[in-house]
Amino acid sequence: MSVAFFLLDTLKDQLLGIPWSLWDVFVVEQRHGFNKQTPRLFFTDQLKQVLPGHERRAPAVLCEDAHIQAASTCMLAGNMHPLL
Repeated sequence: MSVAFFLLDTLKDQLLGIPWSLWDVFVVEQRHGFNKQTPRLFFTDQLKQVLPGHERRAPAVLCEDAHIQAASTCMLAGNMHPLL
């Protein structure tokens, strides 16, 4: 559940940032003559930024979730030191 939340939250952030990135690349850079990018290349670069990040972060989120579950189970049982 937490991995799905993490992935959706990251996707939301990425989608909200696209208009600003589009403005930066296709208006500001083009105005100053730096733009060498096509819209197709822009969106493939956006995907290349998101997908590897999810592959690296998902296992860490799973491990963190398992640790929190184990700690909460120990604390509910009355053990105040779940790692001891």
